[in-house]
This record gives sequence, structure tokens and C-alpha cells, in this order.
Amino acid sequence: MDKAPVFPKVAEGPQNVSAYWTTADDGLKIRVAHWPSPHAAMGTIFIFQGRTENIEKYGRAVAEFPKCGLRRICLGLARSRPFRSTHG
Repeated sequence: MDKAPVFPKVAEGPQNVSAYWTTADDGLKIRVAHWPSPHAAMGTIFIFQGRTENIEKYGRAVAEFPKCGLRRICLGLARSRPFRSTHG
């Protein structure tokens, strides 16, 4: 995976974020952000943003999840292609 941009100051969330680009089987680029947990976690929460949103929108929420014992991963689509339905 290649490094991807992420803007924690815009997100008003934790600064210790890493982001990467990965590619789905259909060629769509996906940005994946991960915030390491400061201590052992009970589970992982995955945040799947809406198609007009970005990862940074969830910065404040991401800051709260470690208090509940959760790791944080957020997935976002690149805007390189328009949305297309698979239902005809």
C-alpha cells in the first residue's frame, strides 16, 4: 500500500494517524486511515464514510473510541470515478 494524505488538524482528531491507498478488485482506489491504540483494545470499530464525505469528518468521534476500548480504522473512496450502481 502507498502512503495517502490525511489531515488530522482539519479533522480535529488524534494526530497519530497513518493513511494508505489500496485498490479494490474493480480498480477503485480506497484510502484507509488507522489510529494506533494507546493500550490493549477490546475490539475494532470500522468507519465507512458516505460517498460525499471524507475521513477527516470523523476526527472528533475517532478521538472518543479509545475511551470505550476500541481501535479505529476508517475507509474512504477516492473520487477518481463517479458513483455507479451495481443494481441496473
